Amino acid sequence: MKIYSLVYVSTMKENLSEIKFQELMHSSYINNHINDITGVLILYKNKFIQIIEGESSKIKLLFSKIKVDNRHYAVQLLAEGFIENRSFQDWSMAYYNPSIKNKTLTTEEELKKNLLTFLNKDILKNRITTVFYNKIMQIFEIQE
Repeated sequence: MKIYSLVYVSTMKENLSEIKFQELMHSSYINNHINDITGVLILYKNKFIQIIEGESSKIKLLFSKIKVDNRHYAVQLLAEGFIENRSFQDWSMAYYNPSIKNKTLTTEEELKKNLLTFLNKDILKNRITTVFYNKIMQIFEIQE
């Protein structure tokens, strides 16, 4: 069975507290696990970028809910389509929120280095993950 994948960006309406962000991630984790949806969500400087993958009808239904979620606006679909294999098969939803204080990250450069380690070029298996990777590089203003 082919997997459907989708990547989008949006802008956060207001600052999410760490608690609200954790609540969002917890409910997403449960729902995505139930629906066999995998992916990554990144929140950086009030920008969300997310890639999700799973059964086509479930991904399209989830994205229709994402588009009307009142925690963000300017939802822009960057890429979607069928892929041969999941890029994030072992993850029901990983997330990265560099806005939350992390004692191990002291500078913007260290943050970018960790992100690049987390999302290295090994994920570039198809057009959708390439768009996701390139948008992250643009948002973080990383030159290769």
